[in-house]
Amino acid sequence: MTERPKTLPCPACWEHLSHKASSDEEAAQTARFEYLLANGVKEGLVEHVRDWPGVHYVRHLLDGEPLEGLWFDRTKEYSARNRGKTISPGQFATKETVALSTLPCWEHLSPEQIRARVGAIVQRIEETAAQGREESGSAVLGAAAVRAQKPFDQPARPKKSPAPLFMRLPAASAVSSMRRTICSWQLGRPLRPQSPGWRTAQGPSYGLLAFSRAEL
Repeated sequence: MTERPKTLPCPACWEHLSHKASSDEEAAQTARFEYLLANGVKEGLVEHVRDWPGVHYVRHLLDGEPLEGLWFDRTKEYSARNRGKTISPGQFATKETVALSTLPCWEHLSPEQIRARVGAIVQRIEETAAQGREESGSAVLGAAAVRAQKPFDQPARPKKSPAPLFMRLPAASAVSSMRRTICSWQLGRPLRPQSPGWRTAQGPSYGLLAFSRAEL
């Protein structure tokens, strides 16, 4: 919850607002944190949070393992390639360490208390997932099988339905239609369908969707 004055201050005055973290806010923050921690376990890919074969911050939070990785400077690499230089693997990579910020609702806690709370959340995640597998009779995929997956494979039946047709229009065609419709509206001409079968509402907002069949 946030306490705000009755009048809206200018952007420079936002720092003077007083904020109050309530129990509802803490619950919301920890719920989002738990959702992120559960990735890989709640989908049945691995049994334990620590088993995830990729990058995961749980080992940093519970075991103190540093979060380290490589930053590749693609700009310098691209420039060197354009100059015809020979590039060696990792030539433009630098080692970086990621520092995590504490949840705002946990800023008053000690590192030991935070570690205990994270451990309790991890235990709840794994127990919930185990119960779900027992009820459904399913098994985890396993870390080795996760590594063996091809990153560009697509499911045979995606959960999401295809995007609407107008969202799949070529960019140039969509921009051309929008510009023509906007110009017609600015000149005071009525917005009418450009071919039989199309209907548009009067007004600038709906007129932007007046695409012709030929451009679909």
